[in-house]
Amino acid sequence: MITTAQCVNGIWMGVILIGLGLVPGLFQGIGDSLCIFADALTGQFGFMSRRRMNLGQPRWFALTGAVILCATLLAYSVR
Repeated sequence: MITTAQCVNGIWMGVILIGLGLVPGLFQGIGDSLCIFADALTGQFGFMSRRRMNLGQPRWFALTGAVILCATLLAYSVR
């Protein structure tokens, strides 16, 4: 049994995780930015980093979001 505020919080968390899991290339852009930042800190000022982080699209985020969303709605409906 959960309150309405907890239900809304669970719905938002689930929707955000589903969005993060389904947006293509989101984490690749973040990884490339981190490589460029690390190169700037070490003194290798190139436009593009020589190394590239291969970050695949984490589809498990979407699955986790769907599980949280379903569990939240189930817990709220048990009231």
